[in-house]
Amino acid sequence: MAILLSVTAFMIALTAVWFSSHSMRKMDSHFNEFLKSNINVVRVEIANTAKALEKLMHRVSKIETNKTEENAIREIVKKLEALQSDILKIEDKLPKGPKRQKPPGPAHAEGQDRI
Repeated sequence: MAILLSVTAFMIALTAVWFSSHSMRKMDSHFNEFLKSNINVVRVEIANTAKALEKLMHRVSKIETNKTEENAIREIVKKLEALQSDILKIEDKLPKGPKRQKPPGPAHAEGQDRI
């Protein structure tokens, strides 16, 4: 009788282990599907954010390039104005001859817009 009871208890224990492992597999599969679907959404958002960030970085580099070019143009204009004033000083020191008109500045030349 004890042997029969122990074999029955052993079978019930194995059945309980089988049921619990089966239910754990179902829960894992549902959790994995849930996790994969949510991870895909996050991956798409990260990819979109990375693209937007790349576009912004490209725009920032263009702006920096434009500012650098503007600064270079301003420096050139300053140098031209300094050269023009030097030329006028030298002309004043030269013997007087026919009077020359003051040349227009580089930013005010005909057909050119001011920067």
